[in-house]
Amino acid sequence: MPGLVLLEFCIVVAGWLVFASLFLLQSRMPQRGTARRDRRSMFGMILQGLGYAIVWGFRRDPTGPAGPFELVRAMLVVAFLVMSIALTLSARRRLGKQWSLAARVLDEHDLITSGPYSLVRHPIYTGMLGMLVATGLGVGRLPYYLAGAAVYITGTMLRARVEERLLRATFGTRYDDYARRVPAILPRWPS
Repeated sequence: MPGLVLLEFCIVVAGWLVFASLFLLQSRMPQRGTARRDRRSMFGMILQGLGYAIVWGFRRDPTGPAGPFELVRAMLVVAFLVMSIALTLSARRRLGKQWSLAARVLDEHDLITSGPYSLVRHPIYTGMLGMLVATGLGVGRLPYYLAGAAVYITGTMLRARVEERLLRATFGTRYDDYARRVPAILPRWPS
């Protein structure tokens, strides 16, 4: 199937354009009242970006020959892109103006536990992980994909811990109860 590898590359790029627009085109909460911030989340964000850069920087040739399972790979890429974008869009909508790029909690914040937040505590990070998986499958080369994933996961865990400290300080036992019920990044398999 000539051209399938190039098509996968184009699909991944298009998926990233849609994904990025979720963050660029949405408004953020105006800063009123007291903000509790933790700038360490920015370091986690840098690590996440570095993980993506490793996968993108050491990609396979999009004009190269298709492998024997290229069609299956292409279908997985599309599935991960669609699920990741849908999950992230749903989470962003649920947060509304509470969303912020860096970890912070304002006086008027609510603890969101419904919608995608009933499946995982950090559905945007879950969606970002799905985007990394789709990118790695679609354009990545395995050793660099694994290295990029390790760097990305390190950054994600750092960001999640920082955010959870702020949420625990704000919502106390209410957040602790939520954290006991709902996993952080990967949803539980239904029993």
